[in-house]
Amino acid sequence: GGGGGGGGSGRGGASADVNSGEMEGDEGTRAELLMRVNRRGMAMPVKSSGPARERQAITGKVRRVKEKPDTHVDGERARYFADDDANADVRSMLEKERMGVDDDPDAVFRNYHSKFLEKTDDDDYTMDDMYVDRVGRKQAAGKQEARERSRAVASQQRRNTAMDRDEFLFENFFKANKHLVASLGRKIYMCLPPRGSLAEGHVLLVPVRHVTACTALDEDEWAELQRFQQCLVAMWKSEGKDTVFMESVMGLKRQPHTVVHCVPLDGEEAEFAPMYFKKAIQDSDEQWAQHKKVIDTKAKGLRRSVPQGFPYFSVEFGLDGGFAHVIEDEAQFPKYFGQEIIGSILGLTPNTWLKPPREHFEDQKRKALAFTTKWSRWDWTATIE
Repeated sequence: GGGGGGGGSGRGGASADVNSGEMEGDEGTRAELLMRVNRRGMAMPVKSSGPARERQAITGKVRRVKEKPDTHVDGERARYFADDDANADVRSMLEKERMGVDDDPDAVFRNYHSKFLEKTDDDDYTMDDMYVDRVGRKQAAGKQEARERSRAVASQQRRNTAMDRDEFLFENFFKANKHLVASLGRKIYMCLPPRGSLAEGHVLLVPVRHVTACTALDEDEWAELQRFQQCLVAMWKSEGKDTVFMESVMGLKRQPHTVVHCVPLDGEEAEFAPMYFKKAIQDSDEQWAQHKKVIDTKAKGLRRSVPQGFPYFSVEFGLDGGFAHVIEDEAQFPKYFGQEIIGSILGLTPNTWLKPPREHFEDQKRKALAFTTKWSRWDWTATIE
């Protein structure tokens, strides 16, 4: 394959990416940015309001940190307070107060009173009640922030564990299955499946970095994925075949690495594939679903048809669009849904996708060599410097 950069694929390589959760300071120190992943698999940074607010989040108490006034000059005390004038006498200070230049304690109180006044005009709700409520809210906010940080830490740990165990993270896959990598772009790589191949020429398109769904890809990744798809369609079309692209996004809380299955089908098999998939999607999942059962992606495309962060299944037939389905109940939707439909079209036994046997190394090398020989004419990554 072409020589795309594998950088950004691992924990260290991904540190330059926003989603990695690391930032570099002015002095070369690295600070970790806590990322919280919600139940839909969407990562978002946890707000930080500085050290003072972090202490509040941990203790639940508010501590106001004031700047220390500059009271000394050349090691000698010049003033006791920041606004003291060492050369002022009693008369000048009195005039200053009468002219209103100095701070008026009554005015300061009125200012804060009006600023924080809420609904104290009620006889049952006094100023004392208001101050008590405000302190309670600050403490509750501190505890809420502590809970948010605790969840973010747990989420980051799950993400790190998922990346360590991620067989499709490029550096992990390359170590274990180097012979199956057919082509490497800057953002996407193409490989043969290590097990469960459905047909001759069945390949996977995989993001180099850890991404849970195609709806979460950035613009460069999405453009590169489409370029791979266009080349695959053109290659198989030259042999009178059509290409089916499938993606299943499930179990987002575990943050799995998404893959797009690319399976070539003969003309007659490809002709009936849309009907098979549409009927299977209609019969799947919840009977009374909140979302439309079958979403046609031809008009708007996948990323504008399915909201980001939702589990879904999508299938596309060549470059002519296809169907998507937002999964309501993952317990009723098999993770091998797409493979099962393709397997039934091709007349394969269920073990092909349920319990795929591990192929011998020599057989994998033979299949990879046959595919890469055919792919070399269409390999756009060969032009990458």
